[in-house]
Amino acid sequence: MITRSVDTIVAGVVLMALGSCGMPGARVITLSQMLERCPDRNLARAAPVSPSAGGDADLVPDKVEAPIEHKGSNDSSWSVHGMLDGKIALDFELDTGSEVTNVPDSVLQLAVCQGYLTEAEIASATPTTMTNADWSSSEAEYFTVHSLRIGDYVMHDMEVIHSSSPALLGADFFTKFSDVNIDFGHGRLRLISEKPRLVGK
Repeated sequence: MITRSVDTIVAGVVLMALGSCGMPGARVITLSQMLERCPDRNLARAAPVSPSAGGDADLVPDKVEAPIEHKGSNDSSWSVHGMLDGKIALDFELDTGSEVTNVPDSVLQLAVCQGYLTEAEIASATPTTMTNADWSSSEAEYFTVHSLRIGDYVMHDMEVIHSSSPALLGADFFTKFSDVNIDFGHGRLRLISEKPRLVGK
């Protein structure tokens, strides 16, 4: 069983025969520390262009399809292209056994220094304790991104984990939909009939 409380995350194995991508690893740096590493802190604190620019605001289609590729951290990994805050491009490994979505530290460090993350996003960072697939514990940090786009679907104000592990799209994203279909033969991810909710909630 996958469970989560305010200060504990427990991760299981990957479902739907995707293979184990693993959970985010031990935390080594916080978002605040990333900001301190930037040579130009004023640039790092500059607000990015709004992710709603270009008509993306509150975009909630009934059905989403996105291409997936057979690539990632192991031979059984499949990935889908995504975009954070309208500027940060990532290939997310599909990891339905992970309760949380993970963003790699290496990507975030660059994004912080280039001003792609706002002060509000950095300030939202909250420490937590994570239980990995092997039941070991490690310190972690989660924060709220303004937007995550997969295909034509945009999720606003989504809480994610960051770590040194690869980008993972977890169950916190997939459970927003009543039907998730991963078509390995045709290389397509289909997200159908989103559960009724307020956008960004």
